[in-house]
Amino acid sequence: MALLCGLMALLAVAAIPVLDILQGRRMTMLVERAARRSIQSADIDRLTGLDRAKFSAFIVDFTWWDELATYVTQPDSDWAITNLDSSYHAVKADCIWVFDKRLRQVYGGTAAGSQLTSELPFDKRILRDELAAAPFARFWVRTRTGLAEIRCGRIHYSNDPNRTGPFTGYLAAAHLWSGRDREQLSRVCDCDIAIVAPSDSRPRITGRGEYSTSIPLKDHSGRILARMRLSGVVAGAEALRGTERHERLGLIGFAGAMYLTLIIALSAWVNRPLRLISEAMASESLAPLDRLTSGAGEFSDIARRLHLVVEQKQQIQQDVDKLQAGQRALAESEERYRSFFTQNPVPCWVYDIETLRFVDVNDAALDAYGYSRAEFLGMYLTDIRYGEDIDGLKASLRQETGVRHRTAMPYRIRSGATISIDTTSIPMFLDGQSCRLVVAYDVTERVAAKARADALRTELMRSNRELQEFASVASHDLQEPLRKISAFGDRLAQRHSEALTPDGREYLDRMLAAAQRMQQLIEGLLNYSRVATRGLPFERVDLNEVLQGVLSDLDARIHVSQGRVESDQLPVLDADPLQMRQLFQNLIGNALKFKRAGVAPVVRITAEPCVVEERDCWRLTVADNGIGFEPEYVDRIFGVFERLHGRDEYEGTGIGLAIVRKLVARHGGTITAEGKPGSGAAFSIVLPARHEPIDVEPTGEQEGGGQGYGA
Repeated sequence: MALLCGLMALLAVAAIPVLDILQGRRMTMLVERAARRSIQSADIDRLTGLDRAKFSAFIVDFTWWDELATYVTQPDSDWAITNLDSSYHAVKADCIWVFDKRLRQVYGGTAAGSQLTSELPFDKRILRDELAAAPFARFWVRTRTGLAEIRCGRIHYSNDPNRTGPFTGYLAAAHLWSGRDREQLSRVCDCDIAIVAPSDSRPRITGRGEYSTSIPLKDHSGRILARMRLSGVVAGAEALRGTERHERLGLIGFAGAMYLTLIIALSAWVNRPLRLISEAMASESLAPLDRLTSGAGEFSDIARRLHLVVEQKQQIQQDVDKLQAGQRALAESEERYRSFFTQNPVPCWVYDIETLRFVDVNDAALDAYGYSRAEFLGMYLTDIRYGEDIDGLKASLRQETGVRHRTAMPYRIRSGATISIDTTSIPMFLDGQSCRLVVAYDVTERVAAKARADALRTELMRSNRELQEFASVASHDLQEPLRKISAFGDRLAQRHSEALTPDGREYLDRMLAAAQRMQQLIEGLLNYSRVATRGLPFERVDLNEVLQGVLSDLDARIHVSQGRVESDQLPVLDADPLQMRQLFQNLIGNALKFKRAGVAPVVRITAEPCVVEERDCWRLTVADNGIGFEPEYVDRIFGVFERLHGRDEYEGTGIGLAIVRKLVARHGGTITAEGKPGSGAAFSIVLPARHEPIDVEPTGEQEGGGQGYGA
């Protein structure tokens, strides 16, 4: 003990310089992790969130559009004005070019206010080379006004969704990299961003927590045009240096305590051997002697001899105790086995693993399979588990010494019928033979039900795919005439309004309003059909943050209506964050829309935990003081295109609540509504707090391959 305390004290003193080295390594690791987080955050495609997604989606959507494919071979200036000239701001593009298959330019334009010109900033043959093997490409070019991102793709007809067939031309778009882009990326990465020369690539890390690294920006050939340098200071560096000082002081205090313990231990070391020997002789225990037997000297010799005598006596007593305990356990085990085996309502049997012959069976098995006891005990496992590889089965049984589980195994009963059995077996000895005890569960109905469910699931998936394809095609076919009606209607109103009579202008306004309503209906239908097919995986979602985002979007409507939204503390649960945002936006938007005349709308959101079918859930209630509704319409309001009021009284498409109900259903929840005319409405949503993954039970084929080996 004294020697150990001295060593620990020396180690504590020696650990101080080691601590300095580890401190430097921890600082380096902290800075490297911060640098890696910055690099991972600096995803160019996430630069401006949804706006950059629109720039990428523009190439994907427009190159799979029949009208653009036709425009390449049959140029139409009116079509270009309607569909291309109006797209720059929406997709955040500075320039757009269209070429036919022979690389002849069909269209070229520049966004208003852009520093880029319509002149192509790269060799157009690059389009053919880059898009020869892939339908899309992306690279950087250096222009007179700075770096520009280029996205391009082959133009196909919509009947070629895989884009592997013939194409009519090429579409390219450019986005000029600006200081605003660097500022936005700096906020995303939480570091300083600068564009530097290609040669400036060396990372830098300092002991003060500073770091600097870079990301290459490459042209179509892979050549680095420039580098994006990320630099910053790790926030936790100062705290880490303070921790080092506390650790050094702790080690010094620990060394002092060890030296004090060393002095106290030395004072008791002389009398210790005699005390331990006296205790061992009085108690006949080995514990006091364990620390003396390994040493040298007279005390250690006495301790070793005494240790041997006590150990032999204890060993004899342990052998006697084990023998008696084994006899009791054997008797209890045989009694438990016999009781379990004979009284078990589940079929059970025992077979010899060498001969595979049955050596015992209970009444439940005889009743289930139709054999008499004499018939069953004269059979072999392969008589009911037909089609087995006997040699392979025996080899498998010899190797497996633990519990075996088999699922959905085919067994033949006396009538000749085949049933599906789940078995669990354990090794045992019976009358000196190596055997296995098998417990068998009839799962024939479950297997048949699963087969029917799989068939229905396959058919449902096929039906959903067809519905999704129909919705995608319908969105193109239905929206295109509306775009033309709106485009030419706006042109007619701007250029020829004075030539129309008052009735003509009224008819034109009605036509444009009807086209706008039709566009809203189509978008509502598409949103309704995409609730299940376009949803994100569930994650932990804080509904308070979701609600704050929705209130920010609806701030103008709340201010105009002089209303207010009150909310309790909302829970954190497993959900799709975008769909939760859509749910709150629809319910709160309805409450603001259907308000009573002259009464400021008030929306109250509450949350309380509940248990539904032994599952932890949350009940969310969204209540308002609006116009309410008759109780007899409580089911009708959730239907598609269902409206309780005329379009002249309240705007809308009648799809919002249908989408809300479908969002709740996708999350495994329920929604109900209560209302009273003139007193408002309340919507109650019950959502599970967590969504657990579903474990699929393996079949016999999945577990062992082929039919597998029986129990």
